[in-house]
Amino acid sequence: MRLSGPRRISRVTRRSSLLGLGLLATGALIITLFVGTIQKDKQVVSIPASSTTQTPNELCANWHQTPVKWFNDLINKLCTLPPQSNQPLPPNPSKAVVVPADFAYAVRSSTGCPVSVAVTDDVTSRLNTLLTTIPDGATVELAPSACYRLDQTLFIRDRRNLTMNGNGATFKRISSTPQAMLYPKSNPHFAVQNGSGLTLQDFRIEGLNTVNVSHPWALDPSGFGSGFGNKAFESGIILTGTSRITITNVKIDAVFGDGITVGSERAPTCTSDVTIGSVSIDRNGRQGIAVVCATGVVIDRVEVLHSHGAAIDLEPNGADAHVQHVEISNSYFNARIINIASYGTFDISDVSVHDNTLGGWSPAYPWLCVCGPSSSHRHDWSVQNNKTLRGASNRSTVVFSNVKNVRFSGNTSNSLGREPAASVELTNVVGAIQITDNTLRGAPATYSADSATGAVRACGNRLSGQQGGSHC
Repeated sequence: MRLSGPRRISRVTRRSSLLGLGLLATGALIITLFVGTIQKDKQVVSIPASSTTQTPNELCANWHQTPVKWFNDLINKLCTLPPQSNQPLPPNPSKAVVVPADFAYAVRSSTGCPVSVAVTDDVTSRLNTLLTTIPDGATVELAPSACYRLDQTLFIRDRRNLTMNGNGATFKRISSTPQAMLYPKSNPHFAVQNGSGLTLQDFRIEGLNTVNVSHPWALDPSGFGSGFGNKAFESGIILTGTSRITITNVKIDAVFGDGITVGSERAPTCTSDVTIGSVSIDRNGRQGIAVVCATGVVIDRVEVLHSHGAAIDLEPNGADAHVQHVEISNSYFNARIINIASYGTFDISDVSVHDNTLGGWSPAYPWLCVCGPSSSHRHDWSVQNNKTLRGASNRSTVVFSNVKNVRFSGNTSNSLGREPAASVELTNVVGAIQITDNTLRGAPATYSADSATGAVRACGNRLSGQQGGSHC
């Protein structure tokens, strides 16, 4: 008979008991008292008996000595193991490391962290030293709502399965970057180098880019900081050479460089399997999120509120850099220049942009430009169900140039100005081209295409309240 119901032994039960039961059943086979079968794939032990089903503990209680002494000794030893339990073992306790309380110089109030006046409050060196002592697989716990002065870079290097849990803490830069660390050198707030299985969550990064430079054409012009100047590489967070990293519930404000930089110009710094979710970036001096060399990037539920450059910039320029397999979704972007840029020299392919809201951008630019080099075609771009709050003036709101396979569907775009252009501009676009079911207000035509562009399937589009498109 087969053990069933509460007698079924799961994979997570006590190993020693499972081993003892297996050997007990094997011994029963040898002396032909029982016939045992172990189905390893399901971790089920079935022990047919002559008439009744017996639990492992019952088998031990009913055991009769045999003429074979070594076998008796083995079974007697096995039967002294703790009783079999069908309850799973509790998970191993997490290795939590609490950052000492004296690292913080204050507790954040409803008005934010106060300005630190003591240079000795800077804990950059102490935090870096502490991180080198924390084992892989640990969780670094920061004090709830603590204020940490971080004037230079916090490094997370070569770590595996490490979590930094901020508990609402703030990392605040008080002193400006020293002259020796200005462009072309760098002074990012966080630098994550190599490693895998990392999580950064629930904290704020605050920089010094708080002086407004107004841009009259922008949406909410008074909310911007200034440009990056000689602090182009002063990112909030920069990732290089990492894999499987998640950044969630993080706010980055007033940094001079990018809010987040993913990868760098060379293949060894490329990053893979990146998830950026529930992140807010404001008053950045360069790009909101710059993806320079990466494969597998998800940007979801992100708000870039006032980006001095692009909100999202996909831009591989290094000889072996690339950007592939990217999803940008459910987010809000507002930028001084362009919302989503895909320039750069090398491949940017397999990109999905969907269900985003676009605030303002420069009237000289479209909100999305997929503009590759003429020497090759980027491929497989899908742009669906996005909505613009403002519009481009005297030019197309979306541009595809040197791209293979484009789908532009279900979007709502606005064209402004006295002489607006066609809503979608196509230059040397080939393969499957679909422009369907969009609402393109103010545009005189659904799209314009040069002679190098292939056949376009355009239908179901509305132009200023009228049905448009004639190639379906």
